[in-house]
Amino acid sequence: MRVLVFADNFGPSQSIAFVDGLAGARAHGLAAVRIVEEASFGPDPGVEGLDDARALARAEMAETSPTAVVLSRFGHLEAYEAIRAAARERGVALVVHLDDELF
Repeated sequence: MRVLVFADNFGPSQSIAFVDGLAGARAHGLAAVRIVEEASFGPDPGVEGLDDARALARAEMAETSPTAVVLSRFGHLEAYEAIRAAARERGVALVVHLDDELF
């Protein structure tokens, strides 16, 4: 399993869920995790920067060949659109990780 996580930033939520949570599987070579912070996409001007966001999302997907993509507390609109499209192109599951009790 190769998990590509796009997160608002690397913090306790991502560490607990993806680093610590998959530590056993990672130790046995059964899982790999890469976390990309939202800031790597730059400021969120809406769809104006969609081409740049698509290029970055595709590059991350090409480098990691993920079996699952996770959006963890992610709010960057143009990057979300780019990540969703890149995951669809590759036929990879897209999971949203909110880590908040909303109800």
